[in-house]
Amino acid sequence: MQLCNIYAVLASSTEIARMDDYLGSLYVKDLENGIITRQDALNYVENYFDLFDTNFRRDTRCIIGGKGRDDEESANEFCHLVLDVLDDKPILYPQVSLRYYKDMDSTVFDHALDVLGKGNTFPILYNDDVNVPATMRAMDVPMKVAEQYAFFGCGEYMLTNKSIGTPNTCLNMPKVLELVLNEGIDPITNKRLGLQMPKITEETTFEELFENYKRNIDFFTRLCGLVQELVYDKCNEQGSFLLLSILHDDCIKKGKAIFDGGLYHNGGTVETYGNITVSDSLTAIKKVIYEDKIATLPELVKALNANFEGYEDLKIALENAPKYGNDNEYADNMAILVHEHVCQSVRNQKNNTKLDSLIIVMINNNMNVLLGKTVGATPDGKLKGVYLSNGNGAYPGRDVEGITALLNSLTKLDVSIHGGANCNMKFSKDLFNGQREKLKFILETYFEKGGQHGNISVVNQKDLEDALVYPEKYPNLMARVGGFTARYVTLDHDTQIEILNRIIY
Repeated sequence: MQLCNIYAVLASSTEIARMDDYLGSLYVKDLENGIITRQDALNYVENYFDLFDTNFRRDTRCIIGGKGRDDEESANEFCHLVLDVLDDKPILYPQVSLRYYKDMDSTVFDHALDVLGKGNTFPILYNDDVNVPATMRAMDVPMKVAEQYAFFGCGEYMLTNKSIGTPNTCLNMPKVLELVLNEGIDPITNKRLGLQMPKITEETTFEELFENYKRNIDFFTRLCGLVQELVYDKCNEQGSFLLLSILHDDCIKKGKAIFDGGLYHNGGTVETYGNITVSDSLTAIKKVIYEDKIATLPELVKALNANFEGYEDLKIALENAPKYGNDNEYADNMAILVHEHVCQSVRNQKNNTKLDSLIIVMINNNMNVLLGKTVGATPDGKLKGVYLSNGNGAYPGRDVEGITALLNSLTKLDVSIHGGANCNMKFSKDLFNGQREKLKFILETYFEKGGQHGNISVVNQKDLEDALVYPEKYPNLMARVGGFTARYVTLDHDTQIEILNRIIY
């Protein structure tokens, strides 16, 4: 562990990766040979985590569990060790993530739920039964390679020792729709961005509007691919990153550095924000404007640019339109269309670049809050400057039909055409701990139906509310923002409100 940390510092490598796979057998042998005690090991791991917390902060991931481990029995013993460390001392970093699969040792999953039930936000849950085949398709790699998928930062997928996929580009999807509704002009800055769009008239059909939105998305995704390629080229010009290169497959064999053609898979990712804000907006436009005819499309544009002042009845109608996250076919089908288009649009950019893959990630740190400040009112009823949707989950407060409905909606989005998504779930302690068998069945069913991820927070809603007023009383209240964990009272107010407004089950 000392050598791993020293190397990480020298190479600026932030990832711990599959810790139980490379340390599990050593751990068990040291126990069997009487070299260390289990308490020694607990202390070592806790200290190891402290070192990464000091040096790297939120971009560090520790992965345990999953398919493709060399010594699964020893690795599972190490999983329990890591989970005990979390149980003993809630942490912010590294982000401990458990790769779940149906046939795994059930005691590991049960242990993970026990730890989460105490208010820890780790381990984050990933579903190998879905993610391994999804990675095979998304990155076009064989199963043995896909079994070594990992994730870094906020949850972007990569291939352990075989790929690199960051730094990323970012795409503010509600902004793209806003430009379409305003002839390509940003109503906030009054500057043209992207393509010039046709003027919105009463004759504009929904199909024309949607096609123009997709055309504008395609324009920006092409730029994303070119920027990603440019970043890698410039990195290669600036340095060889040799300490990183020698740990990545094919670099030594080819005699080339990581960005100079040595890497097994040179991938890239595009962070998309506000995906569900866009799909809910298009759903509302289709229902309220074109079907119910409560207003015309030009009137909607005027209402949006006025931040709904004087258009309060229209805002209510838009808010009452079907929303994603409620297992509502009307809203979920629109989310599928939006999701599949942006995924395929980004994937197609590998044909315009030297990249082996380019895929979207709906990982979400708190950029949904920051980017929301640059977007005006949106057709789903969101006001100007308010946060966007988070990851691939429902917009906070709109998943009103229960946890089963939310999970059903989540499983409808194809996971094999993207490279990671945050699925936030906020549970009360009464449900999570008081009805554990029912809760476990819900999660297992979600994974069996195709759920790929779970960010689980077990909190008392009143604690979150009180922490806004009396922050000094809640210094260690943990909150899962999206792609990272933070102490709730240290977050900016807008991010606190976004977390507070998420439905608690």
